[in-house]
Amino acid sequence: MTTTATSGNLRDSIIETARKLFVEEGYQSVSMRRIGQQAGCSPMAVYRHFSSKQELFLSICEESFAHMIRNLERPHPDLPIVEQLRARMAIFIRFCAAHPSHYRLAYLDAAFAGIDVPSRRLCRERFRAFVDECIACKRLAIDPDT
Repeated sequence: MTTTATSGNLRDSIIETARKLFVEEGYQSVSMRRIGQQAGCSPMAVYRHFSSKQELFLSICEESFAHMIRNLERPHPDLPIVEQLRARMAIFIRFCAAHPSHYRLAYLDAAFAGIDVPSRRLCRERFRAFVDECIACKRLAIDPDT
């Protein structure tokens, strides 16, 4: 096995171990040392891949939502605009229901820890744009801030 493959496998192992520990014990309760021990490596090996616990946490959150965010783009362009919004909302809800730990980390634990998760912000902005588009087409009559 090459060094790159080994390094990639270790990085993946660190991410999965950290995700599991963050979900089970909460972000605040888990140390980088503990993540390293559980992943079968030294704390320094963890720091070679992630400069801080916050960077590792953000990596987990961004990875979790990257696929879902890509799927929010025009899921069915042949549908009326309001139905497209409903389809996007269904994608988001199905993702959160299928991956409750991912949702909890990105939305609840991150907020509690005061960590800004760019993918969470991007998701909100995308939904706001979808709602604004429906309002502009006079297919939805609501206050978008609601």
